[in-house]
Amino acid sequence: MQTCQLPTSPWILQVQAITMGVFISAILLLPGISLGHEAAERYHQAQSAAKAQQWPQAEDFLKQALQHFPNYAEAHHLLGLIQFEVTHDPASAIPSLQQAITLAPHLVQAQYDLALMYLRQQKMEEAQPLLKKALGEYPTFWEAALALAQTFEQQGQIPQALEQYNSVLIQAPDQPEALYAVSYLNFKDGQWEEAHQSLTRLVKAHTQHSEGWLLLGRVEEMRNQPTQAIQAYETAVTLQPASPQAHHSLAFLYQQQGEVSKAIEHFEAVTQRKPNDFEAFMNLGVLLSTVNDTAKAKEAYLHALAINKASPELQYNLGNFFEFHEVDLDRAKQHYRRYIELGGTDLRVQRLLEQLGPDLQPEN
Repeated sequence: MQTCQLPTSPWILQVQAITMGVFISAILLLPGISLGHEAAERYHQAQSAAKAQQWPQAEDFLKQALQHFPNYAEAHHLLGLIQFEVTHDPASAIPSLQQAITLAPHLVQAQYDLALMYLRQQKMEEAQPLLKKALGEYPTFWEAALALAQTFEQQGQIPQALEQYNSVLIQAPDQPEALYAVSYLNFKDGQWEEAHQSLTRLVKAHTQHSEGWLLLGRVEEMRNQPTQAIQAYETAVTLQPASPQAHHSLAFLYQQQGEVSKAIEHFEAVTQRKPNDFEAFMNLGVLLSTVNDTAKAKEAYLHALAINKASPELQYNLGNFFEFHEVDLDRAKQHYRRYIELGGTDLRVQRLLEQLGPDLQPEN
């Protein structure tokens, strides 16, 4: 039995993307301003300190600039970004960014950065109007369109999210977060061919995108292409060997293909990384039994039992194991009885229990 596990959602991946380096990049791109007095000099010194990631010095220079010129919108903007870098708390940055927008309502980058802070707090309603305003003033600002798509996706407005993700791809055809998001949402909607098309673009342009390869494997399974699915999962494992999800999917596919040794290898990889993965231990027990490695099979089964005693499938497999591999009919009966109690309906098991009787001994 395989439980379908969805790969990582685009929302999680995009939040990761907007919080790693985007603020530093914004700092480097901020324009200077020629004021002809002390505030401008302090602002440029703050920029230089920020480029060197000397956040406390940059913050100090900006506060000096604002003492000379309190209405310096760009300084408030940069100060907000640096306050986030120092504290990693979006709440610390929001007042400065709000002040920058109050002073300069058309400062598009500040609108976008404030929206990102709200996204960090999962405040979609606050982020959305800022992103729409930024796009209204700068329609080709695909980063804002990507963030706006996030808000729609989080609110379950999938058609609007897809519209924005696709608008990103018009401006940046190989943008990885948008390609992954379009693929993921099409996958969830059962649009296998559309998902396959965008995922193929994604992994071609970004060969190291492990989540893309993982999702491509799921799509290939849905398209009934097991060979291609295995290739995609193997690539995902190569890129992210510590992640159990691709190992899990590979194990089931190899099991279905009759490649028992490879299936065992990947189920073992899952159990090493997820010691409470019930299905992996149960299926490992099944496979090890087929190759007559009874000691390891028993260990895997008992580990699964410690995780979940209420699985009729596991109780049946344990009964089968003790009946045929260890020839311990008392133990077999114990697990078969529990299988029936849990709703099992196998007629052979029912007849066997009748034959074994209440004294746990087989009839002659």
